[in-house]
Amino acid sequence: MRLTRRVMSSLNLLSAILCMYVPVGAVGFAVYGDLIQDNIFDSISQGILQVIAIILITMHLVFAYVIIQNPLSQVFELPLKLPDGNISVIETIYMQT
Repeated sequence: MRLTRRVMSSLNLLSAILCMYVPVGAVGFAVYGDLIQDNIFDSISQGILQVIAIILITMHLVFAYVIIQNPLSQVFELPLKLPDGNISVIETIYMQT
């Protein structure tokens, strides 16, 4: 079976991601083992490192929400015939009135 360029690209991407995650997980398990609590933040020592970790994960969730929400927003914008591009919704409503 001959693999297409798209399939090969996907396999290469998955391999690269796997090469990043496996060593991090292996080192984490080697260091902490069964000492990890259910909430990973409780396993980090109290102090500035825990605060930084919580801030970073919160930023990740906020920014990921915008990316995940984008396709749904586009589905709702199609029936309204809003133009694509960098025009804000307020500018679009203003131009249509």
